[in-house]
Amino acid sequence: MSVELGYSISDQQATKEDLLAENKSLKVEISTLKSSGRLQTIANDLGFRTPEQGQVIYLWQEE
Repeated sequence: MSVELGYSISDQQATKEDLLAENKSLKVEISTLKSSGRLQTIANDLGFRTPEQGQVIYLWQEE
């Protein structure tokens, strides 16, 4: 019984370590995908350009 519990705990610890490593990897991937340089490149490739003066209109919501 105690040997089985030991194996179960060991397996769960290994699973936890795997999940933590995957989580770290995914956070790095998110950071990379959200980088402003990458987004700027994609926007340029799609034909987006920085608006010129007067092309941006701000809308304010009154409370």
